Amino acid sequence: DHITPLNPEQVPDGKVGSERRCFTDPDGRKGTWDETILAVEQNRRRRLNIYNMRGMPLSSEAVLTEQLYEPLGPQKCRLSLTLFLDERIAGFTDRIKMFIAAFWVKNVFSANIANIKRICEDQYRREETGF
Repeated sequence: DHITPLNPEQVPDGKVGSERRCFTDPDGRKGTWDETILAVEQNRRRRLNIYNMRGMPLSSEAVLTEQLYEPLGPQKCRLSLTLFLDERIAGFTDRIKMFIAAFWVKNVFSANIANIKRICEDQYRREETGF
């Protein structure tokens, strides 16, 4: 539903070290999670650690996600969202949880892609039309 930066006074949102709380609904009753941006390679990828999950079918401190950007031409790219475990700290239980939660996460990623697409198209329309 929305994302709230948690440490914007220390780190600008979207930069390495930025911490954010993600909400699945307006008031967070259906679930929230926190994320820290670990790596940013402009126009290529962002890696985030996902943790502090509430109301989720998966709870692990070993969850990582990447947003991968593939250029397709001027003003176009393909965005892929991935989810995986930090092998340095993931245990057997984390792997079982990930397998079970994968189907739920697919729905979250689909909603994220739809929101990002809408935001980008709205911004493009405003730039092109001035509205």
